[in-house]
Amino acid sequence: MSLSTRPHRFSAVEHLIPVIDLLLIMTVNPGFGGQGYITAMDPKISAAKKMIARSGRPIDLEVDGGVKASNARHVADLGANMLVMGTEIFHSGDYQKKFAEIRERLKGVGSRSRVKSKSLLRVEMLQV
Repeated sequence: MSLSTRPHRFSAVEHLIPVIDLLLIMTVNPGFGGQGYITAMDPKISAAKKMIARSGRPIDLEVDGGVKASNARHVADLGANMLVMGTEIFHSGDYQKKFAEIRERLKGVGSRSRVKSKSLLRVEMLQV
């Protein structure tokens, strides 16, 4: 089971950790693409990673919203092992080049790190 939480709606997460296998933290207010990453979500990503670690369960921590090549490493260092990028990839003009840039920026993060686009037509799994 998965759980998605948007900014300002984080309080129930800890109670649901025992029953989920994926936690999606939105770092924008859902509604449209191209929004900026809300840095106030950083402590919540770190807190979620600590909750997951304490649980001892293999729960994926996915972050969606304003994630770009330029902040992907930061978000992964906070604890996310799945990064969702829409505008960053689809407005790049060259998907392969953009994925190569992201892959380079994430080198050394860990073998469970993944980046995926918002399109079902293109899902890229990174083993960095």
